[in-house]
Amino acid sequence: MSKLGRTEKGILIIVSIVLVLFSYLLYDDSFLFKQESQSNKNSIGDISFSENDVRRKSNQNFSWLPANKKDFVFQEDSIYTGSESNAEITLADGSVIEIQPNSLVTISTSRNGQMNLNLSYGNMVGQLAKGSELTVQSGEEEFNLKGDNSKIQFNKSNAGKVDVNLISGNASVSTKSGKEVALKKVLAVMSPKLELITPAGTTISKFSDAETVPLQWKGNSVIAKYEIKVAKDPNFSNLISQDTTKNQKVNITKDLPGGKYYWQVVAFKKDGTVAVNSEVRDFSVSAFKSPEITSPQPQAVINLELPGKPEELLNNTKITWNSFNEYTQYRVQISKDADFKEVLKDIVTPAKDSMTPNLPSGTYHTRVLGVFPDKKISSQWSKPVSFTFNLVATKELPPVPPVLVSSKVYFKVPKKNDRTPAAIAGPVMAWKPVANIPKYRLQIAKNKEFTDTTEFDVNNTKAAWSQYRPGKYYYRVYSITASGLTSGPSETGEVGVISGSPVLSSIAPIQVRGKETPPPKDIKVTWSEVPFAKSYLLQYDQDENFSNPKQLQFTSTVGKIKLPTVGMYHIRVKAVDESNMDMSEYSNKELALYAYQNPLTTPILNEPFDKASIFLQKEATPYVWLEWKSVDGAQSYAIEISNTPDFSKVLVTKSVADNRFLISNQIPTGKIFWRVRAMSLESKSESDWSPQREFILFQKKNEIFVK
Repeated sequence: MSKLGRTEKGILIIVSIVLVLFSYLLYDDSFLFKQESQSNKNSIGDISFSENDVRRKSNQNFSWLPANKKDFVFQEDSIYTGSESNAEITLADGSVIEIQPNSLVTISTSRNGQMNLNLSYGNMVGQLAKGSELTVQSGEEEFNLKGDNSKIQFNKSNAGKVDVNLISGNASVSTKSGKEVALKKVLAVMSPKLELITPAGTTISKFSDAETVPLQWKGNSVIAKYEIKVAKDPNFSNLISQDTTKNQKVNITKDLPGGKYYWQVVAFKKDGTVAVNSEVRDFSVSAFKSPEITSPQPQAVINLELPGKPEELLNNTKITWNSFNEYTQYRVQISKDADFKEVLKDIVTPAKDSMTPNLPSGTYHTRVLGVFPDKKISSQWSKPVSFTFNLVATKELPPVPPVLVSSKVYFKVPKKNDRTPAAIAGPVMAWKPVANIPKYRLQIAKNKEFTDTTEFDVNNTKAAWSQYRPGKYYYRVYSITASGLTSGPSETGEVGVISGSPVLSSIAPIQVRGKETPPPKDIKVTWSEVPFAKSYLLQYDQDENFSNPKQLQFTSTVGKIKLPTVGMYHIRVKAVDESNMDMSEYSNKELALYAYQNPLTTPILNEPFDKASIFLQKEATPYVWLEWKSVDGAQSYAIEISNTPDFSKVLVTKSVADNRFLISNQIPTGKIFWRVRAMSLESKSESDWSPQREFILFQKKNEIFVK
């Protein structure tokens, strides 16, 4: 057999493509014939109801398209209904055509606007609007109907014969030849209707495995029985439950754990065929099971030896259980009998445990139920659990010593103007309770050996010492039974009675002179002691309100502070214990002054020259000018004039604002010494004295004083 050439292969490919194209056009001719729309063609009605397989085809198309609710119906449209399918068409004049399963109808209008129906096969029901006319064709048969709100049934058998019956109202029917047709009145032919009543998303609460899940629906008389399917998936690939009933509700008895489920109802006709399938809906199950008692164990026997008389012995035990967190309260019952006819205690608690009352020897029964937040719904009672107390009297032993709440107690003595409440009028010592102990004995002493004690018998677990004195004390507590047996002592605690705040000593100011940037400076701070204080917290801040203080801690009453810069600092201190809890209020506030002066330059003397000789020629008041160079920052100058080189005897002391001074005072003749110092009033600083100079004063008559 010869192989195909290139030409034959090309022809084969083209033919294959054409065949595929024409096959597709046979399936969907929408490319060749566009579907009518309201924009280019007036509708003669619309589809008011569509269920399952309903299709529509125009006379210009080969393909059938799904007919949905609210779709328009145009001239010579054909409507097809499949098995278990129904359609309802509302015509332009108000008439309604119900097309039943397995039917084919073509709809058109005549020139005068009269509706024409061509029933190819199947069944339909027509309801004529008031004053409407309708022509129904089926093969060669033609029926003209006139009615007033009448309802007429058309059935076309397999043999092609059309049976016309009147369901309601009055109507006249004539054939194509004008012959009147007598109508037989029949009951309305109803389509099977099925509506699910239980809403989608319903949550069903179950409180026990025996509770059922109720589902409900509504159907009409066409339906003979129902089949209800339940599964975990919407496709029902793995059925969990399948029930058949003639009723319109069912209770699913199969135990459904908590979760989401899907259900559907299948309706059957009397002949056993499927009438209609409902939609698929979901529901959820919330399984709220009863609490489960975990303690005591079933039939537990509790053997105890207790001090006291056998007939007076009592004991209790804790009941615990597991449950869902949705319960907000629990009800617990303790009974002498298993039927709970003789309930000894009925307890309501939000916790998942509860103590029984004190009970004598014997067997008891307990059970628990959970209560929801609204308190109207509760679970079923849990499975009862029994337990037995076997109480035996023993010889009474000494009680255990109490445990102190705090081993260190501090009390600040209130000031005279303090309005201290009576409840805190003294240091309060407390301890933890000891079971079955009605009384305690408190001892307070000045030393740990308790050689000289003060004792108190109290009926509770704390006591206030109103007759306190400032200082440090020790205390301990004993347990005492009803029969008078006394325990050993508790641990020894300390009591500190504090009578005031520390007193801060005054701080001498610091003044430093230099030419460089002021360095940090250490200062020493001291304060008075507070008894029992473990340390002291000292604060210092340039703001008198201590808005951003620096804080130091010292274990003695002496502290050292490093002042970072010059300025005024406010200081205070308070006492604290080993836990840094306050033992006093803050002390008085003291000021620390850190002053740093930049020294002025020492003046340079100009005139008169050192060791100059000055001669006075006349008998007159001498005028000798002293001059020096000006100093930056100086606001005045101090001048000292003396006739001794050590300036032990100062003849003239002056302060001048200028850098020269005229001697106009009476001074003795001979050697005269002088020096100058620069002064600044703003910074309160001064320079060093200039190196001294001297001059010799002579007079013509050599008198002692120049006049």
